[in-house]
Amino acid sequence: MLEYLKYRFHLIILIPTKATIGDTITLKFTTDEAVTKLSNFKINSSNPDSFVEVNNNDGTYTNIAKHFVDSGDPVTNAPATFQINVKNTAGIYSPTVETTTDGSTVTILYQ
Repeated sequence: MLEYLKYRFHLIILIPTKATIGDTITLKFTTDEAVTKLSNFKINSSNPDSFVEVNNNDGTYTNIAKHFVDSGDPVTNAPATFQINVKNTAGIYSPTVETTTDGSTVTILYQ
């Protein structure tokens, strides 16, 4: 039986709403405990170019993943996909999260 993290994803947003080659997609989410990105954490089917965790000193952590859009990214004129997969310091895995809490999306467009 899998035991999942006991924290919640408080806020999950994507910035900006449109991107093209050369732009950066930012995925920001807040958790109740420190987490580590797993290898199956993806933004638009790719590993994030960076992942930073910030302790908010109020019992929450802001996690920021960034993906640089390049010629290898699929340009579908549909919202980019993402999969948040993290674990806590005890090694307990989160369920996969694939939607934002505010309905935000990023569409990758042709230049």
